[in-house]
Amino acid sequence: MKRFFNVCAILLAICLAASFVSCKNDDDDDDDSSVVTADSSGAAGDPSVVAVYTYSEEIGTETYTFYDKTVTRVYVSNYGTTTVSGTWTGSLSGTGTITINGNTVNFSVSGDILTIVELNMRYTKLQ
Repeated sequence: MKRFFNVCAILLAICLAASFVSCKNDDDDDDDSSVVTADSSGAAGDPSVVAVYTYSEEIGTETYTFYDKTVTRVYVSNYGTTTVSGTWTGSLSGTGTITINGNTVNFSVSGDILTIVELNMRYTKLQ
């Protein structure tokens, strides 16, 4: 049991170290770096944001950011921030699937509302 906890502590330390390494200090930037856009030619580089949906409750806020073929889910609460990425297929004007960490959920979009079907969670479009 002690070995199990040691392994968990090591994995936690690695995850925390990786999250700090991936952080960037934006204090000196004048632009709004919360929106990622591709260059005007559509050439390779940062993928362009297709849509952003969010859901807020008392304990936190969950945001899905859809890019051309990938999706990022960010959950922010009093306990910290969790960010995971995956892929999506389908249409943001109809139905599709999101796959993150090997788990696939179905979604549907109607107007400015994204619904994660399995959870019956509704997210409001920000962008």
